Amino acid sequence: MVDILVGPEQELFRVHLKILPKKVAYFQKMFSSGFKEAVERKAYLPEDSPEAFHLFLEWLYIENFRTSDKADGKDGLRVKVYCLAEKICQPDLMDYTISSIISNLDRDGRILLTSTMLSAYKSSDPDSKLRKFVARCFFYALYSDPNSNGDWNIEELSEAMNASQDLCRDALTLVRDLLQYGGSRVDPRRLAKCTFHTHEKGAACSYKGDVP
Repeated sequence: MVDILVGPEQELFRVHLKILPKKVAYFQKMFSSGFKEAVERKAYLPEDSPEAFHLFLEWLYIENFRTSDKADGKDGLRVKVYCLAEKICQPDLMDYTISSIISNLDRDGRILLTSTMLSAYKSSDPDSKLRKFVARCFFYALYSDPNSNGDWNIEELSEAMNASQDLCRDALTLVRDLLQYGGSRVDPRRLAKCTFHTHEKGAACSYKGDVP
């Protein structure tokens, strides 16, 4: 067994040594070298969410996971799972999670809250497919009726753009593409899920349909 201490409170997860390194190269390198982690059989992930790590382990063992029934909380937690998967280089989990995010938003008739969008941009890589989806959600919100969703008033959108220069840049790029090149204002929930996956275009995909 190995101990993984996650989050600022160092919540302990005890994981089978044969499972974690075998399936995740990130941990395989960590626990099979001369590093301190291999000697002590202990690793620290202070910047990550214990709840997200729990769902990662659930996916590791059964290849899916379930979140709570609270819609907004589910979105934020799934974003944390995606960012963890990105950090430890798990493209299958990234694809599963983004499909889960899209499926649940579509099922509930929602778009990500601006707070969740900002969280995604704060924790994801600059070229992340999660950012691509979030930027399209934000771009779509710019053209929605502000009276149909209280989260999309001009003040909140402006605050979000001020809070993240990367989100502002990506959203403005989509606006420019629309104005100059006839880009699309399509609802991002209606795009093929593989648009936001890590695999190559046309590759076989297990997560292109509805995902819990």
